[in-house]
Amino acid sequence: MNALSNIKSPQFNKTVKFYRDLAHHRIPPSIEYGLTGLVTRVGYREDTFEYIAIEDGNPVKKTRTSKGIVYAFGGVEPIKAGEILAALKTECENAKKAFYKYWEMIEEHVRVLTPNA
Repeated sequence: MNALSNIKSPQFNKTVKFYRDLAHHRIPPSIEYGLTGLVTRVGYREDTFEYIAIEDGNPVKKTRTSKGIVYAFGGVEPIKAGEILAALKTECENAKKAFYKYWEMIEEHVRVLTPNA
């Protein structure tokens, strides 16, 4: 279970900007060039987010906590190919480790359940 928990880690999701989830359910971020998500849904993954308010004609950075869904305007910067490749290499190594641990478990089951001949 420890080996499996390293696959699709929060750090991986953050690096690739939830690409897989967004590719299946919405529009994923671009790779290298272009903005996506000019209107984004905020608050369904995290309860706290930052935004810019205008007070006395000046932009002020604020933090808001929400338990509901909030729509925000902006854009998602593209993911850099170098970042994706490094993250995917780590993800591949984690998947191989999980597979080898699983294979060890199967071999142990076979060894225990095979009658002595």
